[in-house]
Amino acid sequence: DPDDTQRIEIGNDNDGDIVIGAAANIAGTQGLKTISLKTFNDGDITLGTPGTSGLPDLQNINSIALIASKNGNITLGDLGATTSINKISSLSMTTEGGAISIGNIKAKKIDAFNASGNEFSSISIGNIEISEAIDLITLSGDTSITLGNFTGDGTVKLDASNMTKMGINLNFSALRGSVDVTATGEDDLISLGIEGGKVMSGGGNDNIIVAANATGNSDITTGDGVDIITLSAQSGIDIVKPGGTNVNINNNTANTHAAIISDKIINFDPNSDKIGFGSVTSSNSNFLSETGASSFFDALTKANTAMAAGKIYYFSYNVATATDGFGLLFNDSNGDGSSDTFITITGITTDVISHQNLIIA
Repeated sequence: DPDDTQRIEIGNDNDGDIVIGAAANIAGTQGLKTISLKTFNDGDITLGTPGTSGLPDLQNINSIALIASKNGNITLGDLGATTSINKISSLSMTTEGGAISIGNIKAKKIDAFNASGNEFSSISIGNIEISEAIDLITLSGDTSITLGNFTGDGTVKLDASNMTKMGINLNFSALRGSVDVTATGEDDLISLGIEGGKVMSGGGNDNIIVAANATGNSDITTGDGVDIITLSAQSGIDIVKPGGTNVNINNNTANTHAAIISDKIINFDPNSDKIGFGSVTSSNSNFLSETGASSFFDALTKANTAMAAGKIYYFSYNVATATDGFGLLFNDSNGDGSSDTFITITGITTDVISHQNLIIA
């Protein structure tokens, strides 16, 4: 009954599969407030098929809980495709080893969105259209988690810091609201939208891309690993706080942007953007900018000479008269008179970086 049926609860405690609405939408679900699907053994549960069928009129749903056993998979189709869901207070997915798959989700607001699983399990969620906000998405465990694209006008907060085995691919490029993301300690790929937002990534080789048409501000912090941060070429005040790369891992003869292994900032605007690098306040007395280096090693040698004379930061611009246009920013992080870490800033071939572009990370 579309007015009175408020709960769907399915548990499969056998080897056989339970399949409902695999090829056709399930109608009359306007009154539903709770969906609970749980497998106990090897049998699967299918309630709609992602991309094919689902529950298109689900505006009053409040709680969705999917609990998969070690070998029992759970599939839930597209949600709210015709009429957007008003508010989901709790969307929870937990798996001991089975695969959980959810189709596209269209909602105004989601309060709490949790996904976790054990090793060898997987969780897949389709595109998410959000018009107001997702207060918090929490991703955790050894499971492989795949999320579709985020769209709509809403804002999103996401914490994947407790994902322990694999990195995450997050695409907010079509989202018109800002984001606040804490990524994993593995290799992450994160694409921000027009409003930019805040990203904090841990270890791993991360690739963070701000939409080319972004006008909002971004605050990006990376950790260990070799990270690439591509900023928007549009207006906006971006702050990038890279972990930096050890100077000892590079081929000394490297003299091209591609050959130098380092954290890289692309599309840095010296007129508005800031770099959070090092732990000592940058000033005229401890910062030096020079050109004329013929290779990475030559730039490092010049940096060490300057640091032996008391500099903490050294910027070598137009390295090797770089045809691909880049500069190298070195930092003496322990104060011993030689460079420890550095980053590459592309597109910088003139003396436009000053101590005023540097802030304490």
